[in-house]
Order: sequence, then structure tokens, then C-alpha cells
Amino acid sequence: MATEKIKILLVDDEKDILNILKFSLENNSCEVFECSESNQVLALATKIIPDIFIIDVMMPHINGFDLCKKIKSLELLADKYVIFLTALVDEKNHVKGLALGADDYLLKPISMKVLQTKIENIAQKLRTKKKGFSHLLQFENLTIDKNSYTVQIDQKVFVLAKKEFELLHLLASKKGSVFQRERILQNVWGTDVIVTERTIDVHVRKIRKKLGIDCIQTLKGIGYKFDY
Repeated sequence: MATEKIKILLVDDEKDILNILKFSLENNSCEVFECSESNQVLALATKIIPDIFIIDVMMPHINGFDLCKKIKSLELLADKYVIFLTALVDEKNHVKGLALGADDYLLKPISMKVLQTKIENIAQKLRTKKKGFSHLLQFENLTIDKNSYTVQIDQKVFVLAKKEFELLHLLASKKGSVFQRERILQNVWGTDVIVTERTIDVHVRKIRKKLGIDCIQTLKGIGYKFDY
């Protein structure tokens, strides 16, 4: 049976770049769509439901950062992968891109070999989910099981409080990605419950203490990320 193609939406206002990327990715067995107008991306994306967005940052109408925010705010697209391609080399923009929920931030001129490797890594994650193991997140000797709401380290099983588990699972679902506090509050507590950012800090401390490992890193003034 043929492997299902990864669906990619390219977003860049430079047609030459779109053509190069599309040609290379299609030759790498990807199904590629393109959009040169950032204000048309959401309408197209909700029709095709891409697995991966590859987005230029510096675009007219809606810049890449704001577009990423809009993508992540839509339930239909919130769990899709986002890769930024940009000429902005400074660390501040790099951190900002990851903090918005992007999965990677690659600098132009891009190495197609690097990009294709990143996409294949994502494709492997998608294939694993489709095999029915999406409830399990595994990192060396650490397993997070969403079905049983348990965490296992080596042979020891830990049971966390519901919100503690949901917070850990959210961060671990995208290892290394930075989650801003606002995004954590929206995903774990929702908009109907009023809680403060201090609540996140308390829950992170409890998770660290119960598990006995420091798998959640604090990025002062930004948010948190899972790193194990």
C-alpha cells in the first residue's frame, strides 16, 4: 500500500521561492499547495487542511507571526505543524516564532536537504499517530499516557491531578517548542474559567516535585517548554 502523502501549504509572497520549494517537495513525495497572499491563507487552509504550514515571516497584509497566531487560534488547524522560513536572523525573532507555537524556524537561504529532513521527521510523527499510538508520548524512559492519565518513568507509574497532567501533556506534545502563558491557559483551563498566570507556576512546581525530574523549562517573561 502506498504511503499517504504529507500535505504542505507554502506561504510566501515571492513566486520564485514558491516554485523552488514546490518543485523540490513534490519530488520528495509531498502534496504541495501554495499561497502568495497571506490574507487568503486561512480560507485555503480550512478547505485543504494541510499537515504542515511553511510560512515566510515578512509578508504584506498579514505577517507570518500574526498568521501563525490565527492558525493556532482555529480548532481545525491548531494542532498542525508550522515551520517559519525567514531572513530575520536575530535571536529575538527566533524566540518569538517558537513562542507562538511554531515547530521550527529556518533561515533563508534554506537548505532543501535540511527542510526535507524536518518534514520527514514530522511525517514519521504523523504516521505513528495514524497507527493508533497517539495517546502515548514517549521520551527515552518516560511515557505519558493520555488514555490512563498516567506518567511512567522506568517502571514507576505516577498519577497527576487532571490539570497537572493536561499541562504536562500539552508541553510534551511538542517537545522543545515554547508555549506562551496565554496559550497554556487557553488550552488547559479554557476561556470559561478565570485563573491567573500564577496558577501555571504552581502546577509546574507540583509536576516537577511529583515526578522528581526537571522536564519543564521556564523561559522568563515568555512561558514554558518541555525538554527531556
